[in-house]
Amino acid sequence: MDLNVDVLKKVKNNFHVNLELKDKNSNLISKNKYMLLIGNHTAAAKEFKAMGNEIRQRNATYKYSNYNQFFDKLTGENGEVYESETDTIIARGFKTKN
Repeated sequence: MDLNVDVLKKVKNNFHVNLELKDKNSNLISKNKYMLLIGNHTAAAKEFKAMGNEIRQRNATYKYSNYNQFFDKLTGENGEVYESETDTIIARGFKTKN
């Protein structure tokens, strides 16, 4: 199967592709979602490897089910300090813009 879609004019860094594999009776065999990057594959692979290492290190510290890992102010990471009477806790990556 070949897939040819012009997405470069519509996206900057990445895009997602949803693929379904069906048998001849249209029964779903597999369904997957992929994120495809636009740009330098070598640089992107290096960046994703670093992200993976960070996630593995964080999971080793907090274990995946420990929800505090997403809140720098609760863990004290990155120099964040929690002021219990004045702060609203916001998950990492969801900081509000001023």
